[in-house]
Amino acid sequence: MDFAQEIAAALELPFEKVSLNEVWRVCPPDDAGHRSLEDYMMKATQDMWYDDYHAFDDFRDEHWAKYQKAPYLTPPTRAAWESCSTISKPDRDEAARKVHVFRSWFRTQFFASRRPLFVMPIENVGPRYRDEPPNFQRPPTGVHALLLAALAGSPELVVPGKSTRRIASTND
Repeated sequence: MDFAQEIAAALELPFEKVSLNEVWRVCPPDDAGHRSLEDYMMKATQDMWYDDYHAFDDFRDEHWAKYQKAPYLTPPTRAAWESCSTISKPDRDEAARKVHVFRSWFRTQFFASRRPLFVMPIENVGPRYRDEPPNFQRPPTGVHALLLAALAGSPELVVPGKSTRRIASTND
C-alpha cells in the first residue's frame, strides 16, 4: 500500500487514481478548444510570475538609487528574476484569465459532487549536503504538484511521506 492509499484508509475515504490530463482530454473547458491541458496552461504558468517579479520594482529602483548597483541576488533568485523580467502585462493578464478558466474547470470536475483529498508527491527527496552547492532549477511550467493548490484556489497541506536517511559524505 502506498502513502496515498494509507491516508485514504486512515481517513476512511475511497481511493481513486486520477489523471488531470485524461480528465481534461475527455471533458475540457470550452475555452481550451482541442488543446491539451499542458498546451493550454504551459505559458500561463510561466507568465503568472509577472506579479512576483514586479512586486520588487521599487526595491530594485531604491537600491540602485542609493548604491548605484543592483542588489545582491542568490543564484536561484537571479535566475527567477531574469526569466520573469521579460513577461509583459498583457501576457500576465492572459495567464490570469487561463488560471481562472482552469480553476472553474477543476472545481466543476472535482468538487461539484464530492470533497476529494488529493495526495501527490511534490519532489524526490534526498540528502542535501551543505558542502555541495544546490542545483537550483525553477519549478517546471504547466500544471504540476507544486502549483496545483494555487491554480485550483485550494488549501494545501504538505506532510513528509517518509524519512530520508543521511549518507555520510567523503568530507565527514
